[in-house]
Amino acid sequence: MNSVAVQNGKNSKSKSPPRAHVSFLLYGNKTLSLPGEDSAFPAWEYLSYCIIRNPAHLLTHIRRILLCQRPELQHYIPGALHDLFLVLGNRGYPLRDRMLRANEPFLSRDYINQFRHWLSGVYRPEFDDQVCKGAVLAGRQGKLQEKVAGLVRMTRSLTSQGKSVLSEAEERMADGQFDIARSLLEDAIAGGDSNAQLQTLLDEINRREAFWDSKQALETPSDRLDKRS
Repeated sequence: MNSVAVQNGKNSKSKSPPRAHVSFLLYGNKTLSLPGEDSAFPAWEYLSYCIIRNPAHLLTHIRRILLCQRPELQHYIPGALHDLFLVLGNRGYPLRDRMLRANEPFLSRDYINQFRHWLSGVYRPEFDDQVCKGAVLAGRQGKLQEKVAGLVRMTRSLTSQGKSVLSEAEERMADGQFDIARSLLEDAIAGGDSNAQLQTLLDEINRREAFWDSKQALETPSDRLDKRS
């Protein structure tokens, strides 16, 4: 929208119009109308589909978890958290802890205890088979590694078609697929590739993982934010 010019005597001020988050439904060739309720379910379906295709994309997990805080989707929060915990395994403690704490108001005491036990390293295999509404990876913990391995094989096929390992690894990192990027770099280095940039990128991935695996790394900034709020 263009700025609205307001004339006040000799002074002319340019002021941006107020903005509001609205959505419209368009039925065929009819005029636009403002719906009484904007459903978030299609967005949840799309994010779930993305997670099934690429379980390692953490940003998609976070978006889906936050989307589930909408009143009509809150019953999907246990499943969304479950999928994130399954993908991370014993890694990413600060992220898992932060997401759990942010959603505890929407969880039953039983779910909170189960996720807390999981955070402490006490994971019960039967929890993987438990039906968590909204989970799309539950019961597939053993298959997640197969999924990642399949993506690695697909990526190797792409690199064999002329794409450099370095550029492919960088693209995977940009998409949050750090496990795949690491596998590509490690295979290339083990295969005798002497490009020093490969080792530099691999070191960067390892530093990122060490940071997110460190409980203290994210707790200190979070505590500061909690105190400010």
